[in-house]
Formats: sequence, C-alpha cells, structure tokens
Amino acid sequence: MEVTSQNTQKTVTYFSTSLQTIAVQESGQIKVLDKNEKPLSKVYVKCFAQRKDGTIAFHKDGYTDLVGRFDYTSLSASDITNVSKFSIFVCSDELGKLYF
Repeated sequence: MEVTSQNTQKTVTYFSTSLQTIAVQESGQIKVLDKNEKPLSKVYVKCFAQRKDGTIAFHKDGYTDLVGRFDYTSLSASDITNVSKFSIFVCSDELGKLYF
C-alpha cells in the first residue's frame, strides 16, 4: 500500500490474511490459528534472527505441528543467547500470510 500527501510518501506492505498467531516468547513458540481460533497444522513458518552485533541471518523454517505450534528458537547448532530479536513469516496457501 502506498499513501502520498504533498511532500510525504509512505509505503507499507500489507498481507491479506485470515490467520491469527499467538506468540509465547518464554518458550520460543508460536501458535497459528484460523479466524475461528482453530489450530492450523502444516502452515509454513520462516524465522530470521537479529544478533546482538546487528547482523541478520536466516534462523529456522518448517511447518506447524498437529496442534498448530512451531518452535522458532531451538536449534542444535545455534547459540540463542546471541540473538536479540526474531522476525517471523507465516504462510498458508489458503488463508494468507503474516509477518511479525
């Protein structure tokens, strides 16, 4: 979406979606739901991590489990203490996309 007014122009990405998410930061998981709050399995999730030094890198991707959860923090070869924040992309062919 783009809005222009005199000397100002603002562009924002908008994803049409029927998805809802619940982030549980303490456990490093998100739960993906439909608009009726039914958990969704097999929804694609891609996660990027910003490290404390400011660099950004791919962290993990995969699909939600049978109860709509995806663990975005755990990796056997990663040092999670070096991550300052995550960006997460959620994609369903039928219900749309989310980015947060």
